[in-house]
Amino acid sequence: MKNLKNGIVFWRVNSDYGIIVGLEERKQYLCDNEVLSFLEGKSDSLDNSDIEFLNEHILDDLDQKELFKKMIEEKKKLPFTGIIYIDTGRRCNLRCIGCFNNSGSRYKDEMTPEIAERVADLLGKIGNPQIIITGGEPLILKHWSEVIGSFSEKFNITIFSNGTLITKDVASKLKELKVAAVKVSLDGASPAAHDKLRGVDDAYEKTIIGIKNLVDVGIYTIIQSTISKINIDQIEELIKLANKLNVNEIKFSPLRGIGRASGSNIILSSQELFEMLKKIENYREENKGNLIITNGEAFCEGDQEWRKELYKSDKFSEKEKKYIKFVRSSACDVGIDRFQINYNGDITFCPLITGEKVKIGNINEIRDSNELLELLYNNPISKVLQNPLAEQQACKFCGLKYLCGGGCRGEGFVVTGKVDSCDYLSKDYLTEVVTSVKR
Repeated sequence: MKNLKNGIVFWRVNSDYGIIVGLEERKQYLCDNEVLSFLEGKSDSLDNSDIEFLNEHILDDLDQKELFKKMIEEKKKLPFTGIIYIDTGRRCNLRCIGCFNNSGSRYKDEMTPEIAERVADLLGKIGNPQIIITGGEPLILKHWSEVIGSFSEKFNITIFSNGTLITKDVASKLKELKVAAVKVSLDGASPAAHDKLRGVDDAYEKTIIGIKNLVDVGIYTIIQSTISKINIDQIEELIKLANKLNVNEIKFSPLRGIGRASGSNIILSSQELFEMLKKIENYREENKGNLIITNGEAFCEGDQEWRKELYKSDKFSEKEKKYIKFVRSSACDVGIDRFQINYNGDITFCPLITGEKVKIGNINEIRDSNELLELLYNNPISKVLQNPLAEQQACKFCGLKYLCGGGCRGEGFVVTGKVDSCDYLSKDYLTEVVTSVKR
């Protein structure tokens, strides 16, 4: 953060973009790397020609509203390349403290091969989506190989699994089905921590065996670690374990106070989250091997290919193209470039924004691909989610909106029942970041 005498404060968010705040009019502006480099070269104040340069290059709220609405309209003309979550059902062999949807052994309903085939056929007609298979535990399905095969024969798919059911034979079958990646939950570098968080004795040993079996057959393997007060001191050991197991990637996410963890006393404070992310960043810099170390929401995966496609369009000026990557409505483009289809064919939005309240249709009622796209993009809930940050109810007056990018809409929905609610974990964390910088 840097202050200039003209009443301007600017903040470099990353190597590509930053934020300018005009303190007198209390306005926020997005700025690209060119503007940031220009401002970083100024030691004191700005003259009139400097102000003119800024006005030509930065985006205010009105500019962003107009640009984002244009982006949405152009996006609808493109083949769908975003994320579709496939919720195969809530049956699971573990009872994890952090389970967002309270999955467990009592649930019997699950996705059938017939529904899977119907879903895969329709999705293939709207584009080339990235498929993420979730649950529950997908590998507990009676016909798991047929369900997964319906998608893997057409799309690049990632499976979210607890790893305990991945025997050598299962791993070989997943390889045969051409599964692109498997993300395995591992919440401790020792049985004590992992088994406590997963709610079942011996889960750690079975999970480690499952990870080894995936690595042995050459499937891209990701360890997903959910961090709480119980295991925050094991981050370094988890990274060492990931290196030892020879997995491709390890991703850290904070335990959220939703689902089975609602009201839990092991959720990280904003200060602990801040310290956690600093630790991960330090370990990332120190790690010189092939292991990829990341942090973020467990379900927020994939590239936003639609934005890359817009760069090729002649509908946008050169100035607008500089900001296509950064202007947004939420951190993940839910309701724009990601949706969910549940085990019974119900269409919702993501693993958190799901249920009868946000059901927008059922795959069995869709006649063709045009009808599916119309439903995805033009239902009332998507319309709310497609509003730019400056028009989102929780964001428009927030001084942190361009730092958090809207946060996790799913977190806000689970807590309040509204899709345009604030993600308070992100807000509290960013408040901690700003405070630490000011110190």
